[in-house]
Amino acid sequence: MKAGNSIYEVGTRIKIKRLSGEDSFLSGQEGILTHPFGCYGDLDVGVMLNNGEICNLSIEDFDILN
Repeated sequence: MKAGNSIYEVGTRIKIKRLSGEDSFLSGQEGILTHPFGCYGDLDVGVMLNNGEICNLSIEDFDILN
């Protein structure tokens, strides 16, 4: 099953690229892809971070680890 509006499978491991502004604290964190979370706006994919937090990202905001 594809994660949100992407070509990547749910469960794909990612690392967040350098973000700016109020989301800069997410830069460098790792997690797995899932479907976007409705409470965080309309972006391409949802991410469950290794630290237990969740967020939505655009496809250009992360690199694939596996």
